[in-house]
Amino acid sequence: RIIWTADGLSMDQTADIVNEIGSKIYAVRINQLYDLWGPASVRRLKEKGAQIVWVDLKIHDIPKVAYLRAKALSESGADIISAHGAGGREMIIAAKAGLKKHQQLYVTILLPCHEETLQMTRVQRDEIDAKALNYTILARNIGVDGIVSSSKNLIALCDDVMNLRGLDLIVDDIFTMGKDFSHHKRVNPISAAKKATFVVVGDEIS
Repeated sequence: RIIWTADGLSMDQTADIVNEIGSKIYAVRINQLYDLWGPASVRRLKEKGAQIVWVDLKIHDIPKVAYLRAKALSESGADIISAHGAGGREMIIAAKAGLKKHQQLYVTILLPCHEETLQMTRVQRDEIDAKALNYTILARNIGVDGIVSSSKNLIALCDDVMNLRGLDLIVDDIFTMGKDFSHHKRVNPISAAKKATFVVVGDEIS
C-alpha cells in the first residue's frame, strides 16, 4: 500500500494531486505544509479526498512538550503523527497519551545508512543496526502503531521478525526504477518493499 509524501509542493499543488489520487492511496504525508498552514492543511486535504493525513513532524522533545504537541496535532484532525525513537520511552509514551483512540503514532527510526556518512562519523554499521533494533523493541513494547525505517534498516530488522510483530512497517526510501534519485542518500532495495506494510513515495506521483 502507498503513502504519498507531498515534499516541496505548495498547498494548491498538493490539494490538486490529492483530488486526483486521494481514493487510490492509503495516506498523504505532510510536513512543511503543516508548518506553513497548520490545521487548515489537514482540513483542506481531507476536503479534497485524502482518506488519512499523516503529519510527520517527528516529535523529539521533553515528555511534557511531546504530549502538548501530540495533543495539538490530534486536535488538528491528523490521523497519524510521528515521534523520533531517539526521544526515549517517556517521551514516546507522552506523545501517545496526547492522541485520541482512533489516531495512530508512528516512531521513526531513520538512522544514517550511507557509507560516506558512516565513515565520516566513525560509526559502525552494526552500531546503527543495533540502535534501530533497540528503537523498534521500545516502540513495540509501548504499543505504538508502526515504525518508519529506511530500507537498509528494515532489512536488518527483519532478521528478527519477533521484534516486528504487531507493528506496521513503513519504508521511507523506495523509489521507482529508472529515475534519477541521486539526491537521496539511502538505498532502495526492492526486497525491503516486499517486507513493508506501506511504502512512501513522492516524486514519482508529483
